[in-house]
Amino acid sequence: MRGKAGKNFFDKWEDIQAPDLIPALFWKDLEKMDYEKLKKVVIRALSLSNTKLLVKIAEINHVVVARALSESLHENLLDSIVERDPESSIRLYRLVRWKLNERARALFRSLLSKVILRRSRVSMNLFEGNGRGRYYGRYEAGDDFEVELTIERLISSGKPIDHVSYDDVVAIKRGKRRGGLVIILDASGSMSGSKILRAATTAAIASHFVDKRELSVIGFNNKAFFIKSINDKKSIKKVVEEILDIVPLGYTNMYDALRLALEEGRRMKNPSYILLTDGEYNVGGDPYALAEKIRLNVIYLSDNRKRGSKTCKELAEAGGGRYYEVRDVRRIPHILTELLSYEY
Repeated sequence: MRGKAGKNFFDKWEDIQAPDLIPALFWKDLEKMDYEKLKKVVIRALSLSNTKLLVKIAEINHVVVARALSESLHENLLDSIVERDPESSIRLYRLVRWKLNERARALFRSLLSKVILRRSRVSMNLFEGNGRGRYYGRYEAGDDFEVELTIERLISSGKPIDHVSYDDVVAIKRGKRRGGLVIILDASGSMSGSKILRAATTAAIASHFVDKRELSVIGFNNKAFFIKSINDKKSIKKVVEEILDIVPLGYTNMYDALRLALEEGRRMKNPSYILLTDGEYNVGGDPYALAEKIRLNVIYLSDNRKRGSKTCKELAEAGGGRYYEVRDVRRIPHILTELLSYEY
């Protein structure tokens, strides 16, 4: 009976779209399979572009999945897998990357970054309506007025009408925002595949707002480190690839990250700061003391535990910035547009 049920189950691979619903008996059978049988299961899952199932198998035996990918991987197959489910693909990549051969690892990482960049362009084009960058700044000859924002600014300033000048006018700017941006990414042990996707997407979308030479990306775990420093000529694709390859380590030194961000911001004109974290710092000095010195915006990469939300809110308040909670990567274009649409 058991063998029959197992056989019938294997005959219905096309129906395996939700691995969490697969009977526990099936996973026990997988754990008992020899290498060649398990490899055939992986190849079948690959042919169906079933990334979630590949992730589940990799959690049981990441070596056999890595070897099957290394031997059978080609760009069209992998592109189909990544495009269908980027989040699960990142999870799969991070499970098997160090056991892939060099060609397969480079191809997998490259296609992941291309899909993230392509989706960021599409989302920004849809969000902006016309695909061109737009932000608000001080009026210069030839600029269009942003009437509603100008009125709001005049009302809040309380200036008499005869003291109003062009300096009070909010202008619509085209192109990329002038000024620097420092993105600070948590790379500690609590950063999972979905959080890595949100971090990589933020860096990709941010590149639509600021000049590449004015973008700095800092990672931190036990200590802070540069993924890209100001004036670094590294491409945004390379930046995304390096974020995908971040090795999460146990401790979270948020103080050191803000220290390095503050030093980097001093080299920029009109810098903005965005911290992406789950808020669970556990080593280093008091980050609040440094948050008070910069206008720190905080994006809380939430999960089901919600343990770090209080810290993230307090850091944003200390820095006089904004706080956002993000679970869905589709919110990121809206958030970055709010944060980076002003040049004052």
